[in-house]
Amino acid sequence: MNNLITIPQRKKLCVFALAFLFGFSAFPQQALGIEKSPIITEKVSPAPSTPLIVKKYFCAAHNTEEEKTLLREALTFWNGQSEKFAFRFTNEAGAVVTLPISFELALAPGTYTEWDFFLPHPDVPTQNLVYLEVIPDERLRRLDRSRSHTATHAIGYAYQGTVAISQDFAHMKEVAIHEIGHILGAQHARASIMDSHIHCYTSHIKRKTIHQIITHTIETTSEAQNPIISLICEDPKILQKGKIVRLVSGALPFFVAMK
Repeated sequence: MNNLITIPQRKKLCVFALAFLFGFSAFPQQALGIEKSPIITEKVSPAPSTPLIVKKYFCAAHNTEEEKTLLREALTFWNGQSEKFAFRFTNEAGAVVTLPISFELALAPGTYTEWDFFLPHPDVPTQNLVYLEVIPDERLRRLDRSRSHTATHAIGYAYQGTVAISQDFAHMKEVAIHEIGHILGAQHARASIMDSHIHCYTSHIKRKTIHQIITHTIETTSEAQNPIISLICEDPKILQKGKIVRLVSGALPFFVAMK
């Protein structure tokens, strides 16, 4: 029986133990016997310089600081998802194309009248403008009853270019993030910011949510507004055949392949 640890094996174990204590980045990968993760190498795969852009303009419907604060916080969250995902597909030539996804959600330029009616700048497309309003809970309940056949009590709504947030929940940016997600094309998804139950909200974004947003963007955006869309429109089935991938960067994952 020869179950003794050899000297080279002991050396490798000692180096790996020190790396575990002081951080893997302090040691060369060759010394640890670690192969590069294929997940990380996806980050540098060929991609066009122009990303696939999700673009919308927003304004506070009643010009209140409460509405503006909700908008700033919600737009910061969604814009923070830029370059974290990419849409990958195989084109007609058989080449794999990776389009990084960028969110460009912004407060619309424009002015308010003395009656707090928003007048957008002429350069803002009306189909890309979304109004966010904080309304009394009773008004939202009436809207809920008129639009839904369920017994649940809605605390926010996204409909016809408008996001409505209940006054009772205007302190929760997660509600605005969730409803803006619907405006972008996302459906409900469990254990994420798009969960249908407020007590299950997390900051997690699922890949299928991004796929829904990209599908909606492509279906509602012209090539003139986003030229990169022409690459996808070459084949109507690309949206179904393509997939969303996460762009991973930074340190190696803890569970690495050992030689």
